[in-house]
Amino acid sequence: MSNTLVAESPLSFFSRRMMLERPFETLVRQLAPTWSRTETLAEVVELRRESPRATTVVLAPNGRWSGFEPGQFVPVTFEVNGVRTTRCYSLSEAPRRGRLHITVARHPQGKVSRHVHDHLALGTVVTLGEAAGALVLPREPGPVLLVAGGSGVTPMRAHVRALAERRALEGVVLLHDARTEEDLLFARDFRALTLAHPGFAYLPRTTSGDDPTLRLDAARLATLVPDFASRTALACGPGGFVAMIEAAFAEAGAGARLRTESFTAPMAAAPPANAETRTIAAPVALLRSQVHFNADGRTSLLVQAEAAGARPKSGCRMGICHTCTCTKRSGTVVNLLTGRVSSEPNEAVQLCVSAALGPVELDA
Repeated sequence: MSNTLVAESPLSFFSRRMMLERPFETLVRQLAPTWSRTETLAEVVELRRESPRATTVVLAPNGRWSGFEPGQFVPVTFEVNGVRTTRCYSLSEAPRRGRLHITVARHPQGKVSRHVHDHLALGTVVTLGEAAGALVLPREPGPVLLVAGGSGVTPMRAHVRALAERRALEGVVLLHDARTEEDLLFARDFRALTLAHPGFAYLPRTTSGDDPTLRLDAARLATLVPDFASRTALACGPGGFVAMIEAAFAEAGAGARLRTESFTAPMAAAPPANAETRTIAAPVALLRSQVHFNADGRTSLLVQAEAAGARPKSGCRMGICHTCTCTKRSGTVVNLLTGRVSSEPNEAVQLCVSAALGPVELDA
């Protein structure tokens, strides 16, 4: 009988390993739902209703989670009606060992936010991306101003809680504008912190719905926080709200002291006046997806691609996380946030904040 050994081919070795490891991984997942050698997974361990329109989701991540800094956001992938869908959420609590908190505001048209409020259950496993975002403070920031509009208070809460743990709330001002008392998220928590930390100022304001005369503007900002221009400042909220804060700091010559993040997606902004190539029905081709549709020159390519049946990767949907970035092979698009027109081939564009101004081919 021959004892000759025959070398195993790489393909055969790979197939054998997969056949052995898949049942093992399936068994391990049954015992430890978030176990994975390749993915950062997290289990929903608590659901806490903060208001009729906001829910905090507490997640227990596996060992692949690398942590975050207060003020950052994390991409979270949920399975919604059988489709993996990613959104970016600010972390709403100071870093906790083995736990992270996101607070999700319910939007009537929000596919994921409605799923979180209506269907998300304890024990659900979600996928996490790496934490990112520039809404962070230096280690020794000096006097701090945190300005939040609506649910833009979620990253500010992470900052306040982290500063409280360091006993560094002295001289910190939190200004929160919301439409109603219900929308003043974490108000009880912030008021309790003002008692425990007398140097912390919490300034909540309600605008009583849609009355524009009550909204925060540069003059009110200067009245409420006279020394705002000398503070290290962070601002988060709807696009118009953040733009007003940016203008106030710029006019005071303090633009460099301010970091901002906006969560209003530019879904139907008009292109700039110099975009003469705009057409009513611009043909767009997603080359890898083999999806074609006609763009209207105003709505983001991400929204129109999804309406046409494509499922491009996306996260924040507002130009922050760059998850939806792809290569434009040809054509002209406009960035709905900056007004910049891109006409060169093989340029990187963000689908969520770009609109087609003519025929476009995308490697997506």
